Amino acid sequence: AKMILFNLVCLFACLLGFSEGSANGACSERGRKNIVERWKCNRAGSAECSEEIYYCDCNNKGRIFGGTGYYDKYGHTSGGGWDCRSKCSGRPSTGGAQSRTTNERCE
Repeated sequence: AKMILFNLVCLFACLLGFSEGSANGACSERGRKNIVERWKCNRAGSAECSEEIYYCDCNNKGRIFGGTGYYDKYGHTSGGGWDCRSKCSGRPSTGGAQSRTTNERCE
């Protein structure tokens, strides 16, 4: 039953894939990209890895990208996101988040 549920979740994630949205209004930090990565490690050895990217392009237009990847205990994946399996190695039933900022050169 758990495997069927996991497969359904994976199928749903594949159908959604990596999504793109738009931020409300303009942004003021031209070229800045804030990346937030989250992970959830499950007792059965699977992992859920999500990523949100908040991007202010060089024309001061804000965009949000995001996705979630699901990894089973064998490393098979579905969905978008990032590979968080290293965060889960030897740490079942844990989770966390990290963020970083990059700047693109705007002329």
